[in-house]
Amino acid sequence: MDTRDLSLAAEAALSRRRFLGVVWDRQTLDAFLADPLGTVPVTFMTYAGIEDPEERAQLLAFLEVATRSEECRAAERRASGSGGPERPEAIP
Repeated sequence: MDTRDLSLAAEAALSRRRFLGVVWDRQTLDAFLADPLGTVPVTFMTYAGIEDPEERAQLLAFLEVATRSEECRAAERRASGSGGPERPEAIP
């Protein structure tokens, strides 16, 4: 691993830690959608953001409805280890 690879790995680790410390609710997600780099300064997931508050509100409303689906709740249970259908075995 050369120094550039180490630098990228350190930056990725810092980005993960910053995301782990964020409580993702409607307010923080709205802030991230409006100003991604202002909300999480060191991240590889960059884009210009959504300036229009109405457009962000529509996206947030869609996400609220979409996350109520049974598929989403089952995936959340599997990810948290709190039950739900068994995960399929990894394909080699």
